[in-house]
Amino acid sequence: MSAKIGEMLTEKLKKQKNDIVPLLSDLNKISLIEGKSFEVCSKAKDELPLICGNPLLVFSNKNTSKINSELKVGVLFSGGPASGGHNVVVGLYDALKEMNPKSQVVGFLNGPDGLLKSEYKILTDDDINNVRNQGGFYLLGTSRTKFEKESDMQKCYETIQKLQLDGLLIIGGDDSNTNAAHLANYLKKSNSKTSVVGIPKTIDGDLAYLPYLQTSFGFYTASMTYSEMVGNICRDLPSSRKIWHFVKLMGRSASWITLEVAFQTQPNVALIGEEIKQKNMTLSQVIDMVCDVIEKRYSSGKKYGVVLIPEGIVEFIPEIKNLIQAINKAIVNIGNENFLKMHISERREKVIIELSQENERLFASLPYSVQNGLLSGLDPHGNVQVSQIASDVLIMDLVTERLHKKGIKLTTQAHFYGYDGRCGYPTWFDATYTYNLGRAASILVAYRKSGYMVTINKLHNDFDSWQVQAIPLAGMMNVEERKGKESLVISKYLVDLNSNAFKEFEKNRDKWAIEDSYLCPGPIQFFGDDSLVKSKSITMMLNG
Repeated sequence: MSAKIGEMLTEKLKKQKNDIVPLLSDLNKISLIEGKSFEVCSKAKDELPLICGNPLLVFSNKNTSKINSELKVGVLFSGGPASGGHNVVVGLYDALKEMNPKSQVVGFLNGPDGLLKSEYKILTDDDINNVRNQGGFYLLGTSRTKFEKESDMQKCYETIQKLQLDGLLIIGGDDSNTNAAHLANYLKKSNSKTSVVGIPKTIDGDLAYLPYLQTSFGFYTASMTYSEMVGNICRDLPSSRKIWHFVKLMGRSASWITLEVAFQTQPNVALIGEEIKQKNMTLSQVIDMVCDVIEKRYSSGKKYGVVLIPEGIVEFIPEIKNLIQAINKAIVNIGNENFLKMHISERREKVIIELSQENERLFASLPYSVQNGLLSGLDPHGNVQVSQIASDVLIMDLVTERLHKKGIKLTTQAHFYGYDGRCGYPTWFDATYTYNLGRAASILVAYRKSGYMVTINKLHNDFDSWQVQAIPLAGMMNVEERKGKESLVISKYLVDLNSNAFKEFEKNRDKWAIEDSYLCPGPIQFFGDDSLVKSKSITMMLNG
């Protein structure tokens, strides 16, 4: 009985979301017009010489010749899941079959690992129909494997040659698309005619390249999923009138999700990591800022509220970042393997000896749970495991402790909304955006264009005004230090403190702090009025 109910619900949602409109409706009329050339950094010229000359490509409806090639295109998911990923594959599949029913889509299993190990499946109509408009990456699975060695590239090349692929789509974030750029260059060097195309994915919203790439897919669905839960808390606040909720949200490198959820729910406090870093704020100053809001509300009889905290806030606080670097260095000197064999008390002693007086004082001021997180050893990349630090609990405990000394007793509750938002049913925006990214990718493969990322801009306008483009991956590259050496990467897109979105937040936050301006956006809408179903990210709409 329960299986039947589940099947009915799934079919209902498929039908509700089955009205995705193709932006590129007549594929036979699509041509690619070359646009501006991009400046490329010297390291990109050295490492990616064969794709450095790629210009911007603009999709146009002016072609008269028919595209009817029989194509075989591989596709893989890379990195964490994001809602809409399946629709990229669906859009690609539909487009290829429209151009030639004999075309095939090869799905690589478990992300880049499937390409390296030649593990794949030929996708069928049933496969595609079962994931149309569905969340998650469960059709193929995913992994965070990178192509870092020459031998990795060679294995990819061998798999591609064996399958005789005309194209390969890599659906991922900044690191995955950096992989795509290097693979595209390697294949050209190997005289392969396979096109490598990147698709912009990340729920964190930290992959953008204005004005060509406004947002990555999955960001809006994740933000709205979190907003529903935070909005529910906002409804509870003036009902129970006694709890302060500290909510940690996804976003280790950027605070875009926190900013978007703030617009959707209007909390009393929303900490933006980029602002904290720009103002060079100490941990104590951050705590003061939160305490100040709580005290003002307390004095007016409001013993409740909500604080939004980006997951990566500790790395935005300069003194904490310096402490992390010092601990990292100390563990490297001791040796991570030896360090992990020690009891936690011995680890603490060994590290403290290596710290400056300033870092030692800061370390001692942290709750024991946070200290233990910092002493949990290094991750596979050789870095302190910042993910082990419960930043929501850190701020909540320090705020509670400071206010307790002033005679203010708080009832608190910590939350972390993370994986909850990665695989939900995609919003109309994400479902439509991704379906059309997949369709556009098929055109790039048909025209044998490699080393590109498919983008759609003018997303803040009505659907009919959306503009499909392809931007050269080499032009997006910058040099940053990774693992102690200079590396060619696509930089993270951080919250711009001069942007319209941040200025709008800045203008309203003092009012939200004191008043109960809470909003409860409710669940994502799949049918009904267009103003509800076809909504878009507020930050994207403000930034244009």
